[in-house]
This record gives sequence, structure tokens and C-alpha cells, in this order.
Amino acid sequence: MKKIVHIEGMSCSHCAAMVNIELYRIKEVTNTKVDVRDKTAIVTLSIDIEDSIIQNAVKKAGYSVSDILNVNGTNTDHDIKFDKDRFV
Repeated sequence: MKKIVHIEGMSCSHCAAMVNIELYRIKEVTNTKVDVRDKTAIVTLSIDIEDSIIQNAVKKAGYSVSDILNVNGTNTDHDIKFDKDRFV
């Protein structure tokens, strides 16, 4: 399961590192890729979790989440095509 998290307020590598640290504190997170330029984090999970858990981790790092997209699972074909065009 992967989620693409759109994050507001990140502007440097330190910002990305803080988000990365907080996301890795979630026990279900197996990998993250935080991109300051795109203001996103691709979060790989061992099992699906509530988006609010991810939002709280990002908030703890000092930033806010504007959107979370599921890459595997419940998105429509349109959402998945959008994800691939933008992030893959």
C-alpha cells in the first residue's frame, strides 16, 4: 500500500528530513520518499492506516497536509493515471 501525501510549508532539505523522521515513527511505514520540490511524500505502508495518522505525523513535524492519494487500492482509474503522470 502506498500513499502520496501533499504537504504544505516545506521549503528545504531540513523540512523534508523532519517530515521523514515523523513518518518513520508510524510503525506501519516501511519506506518514505519526501520531495521538497514537489511538496510530496510517497509513503509505503505494510498495511493500510487512517489518513489522520499520517496527517498527525506531518503536523508534528510542523507542516500541514493538503491531500492524500492512495496509489494502491481505492482510487479511480483517473486518480491512478494522474498519480502516474505526476509522480512516476
